[in-house]
Amino acid sequence: MKRGKSGIAIAVVLIAVMLLTFTLAACGETSHKHSLNYVYAEESTCTLQGNIEYWECTSCGKYFKDADATIEATWEELLLPMLEHDYDPATHRCKNCGSYDNEGAQTALSYELNEQKDGYIVSSCGSSATSVEIPDEINGLPVVGIKENAFQNRSNLTSITIPDSVISIGSYAFSGCSGLTSVTIPFVGEKADGTGATHFSYLFGATDNSLNGYYIPASLKEVIVTGGTSISDEAFSGCDGLTSVTIGNGVTSIGYEAFSGCSGLTSIVIPDSVISIGDSAFYWCSGLTSVTIGNGVTSIGDTAFNWCSGLTDVYYQGDLS
Repeated sequence: MKRGKSGIAIAVVLIAVMLLTFTLAACGETSHKHSLNYVYAEESTCTLQGNIEYWECTSCGKYFKDADATIEATWEELLLPMLEHDYDPATHRCKNCGSYDNEGAQTALSYELNEQKDGYIVSSCGSSATSVEIPDEINGLPVVGIKENAFQNRSNLTSITIPDSVISIGSYAFSGCSGLTSVTIPFVGEKADGTGATHFSYLFGATDNSLNGYYIPASLKEVIVTGGTSISDEAFSGCDGLTSVTIGNGVTSIGYEAFSGCSGLTSIVIPDSVISIGDSAFYWCSGLTSVTIGNGVTSIGDTAFNWCSGLTDVYYQGDLS
């Protein structure tokens, strides 16, 4: 008996259903045996979304709430809500994760791990920062450096304090900071061991000490050196805008023309740790009126205080004999 067109259509549909059933079975939808991987529960934090314990099939990718794979779950059902940040109202920093709120982000410092992964480097600073004190430690690791250009063009910045943990400072670190009035540094130059650039204006982009007067902002009045072993040759020469320089107790030598031409200085205290003062160290410091020389000094170079026309008081208890 011949089949009509309707009979042929029905046959085609039956064949399609059989093929679909076979395909589903082949894909494991009807007889799939799950291969389950257990995932531990993890609590949420203010930076990480946690989850309940679950099992995931490594072949079909489905999630289950039980080891028998009877309670299927969506990914969203497995997640726990994140915790709220606990921001300190004074610092705008979260007490738990250390991140800043929107207001604090404008003044916050950013850090990155150094190559050795044993310390942090300051990589940038918020554009609205005015007074910055770099901590000596972040997340249990020391802050060991400042990246090149880290504070570049932060025109609102008026003061910066760098801890003794810092052993290197990148070039142009404070370039364009024309509002800076006070700097506290652990050493003068590029590296704490005295290698690399040794002049102060290196921090502002100068390639050598002859450019000190051009690169150091006119607004800068105070420099405090907390560490290092020396004030190198011509380190501050030509910085005629400086009115106050404090030399740390670890410094043992003041180099040739270290402060020559610093006509804005009115007084200087040389600590007991200093053994030698180089030639022309304070040459042409015409505003200098008072000098206190520590008792550790055993040699003072030629013309060390030549042309210090305003000098009236010199205090020294050491022995140059």
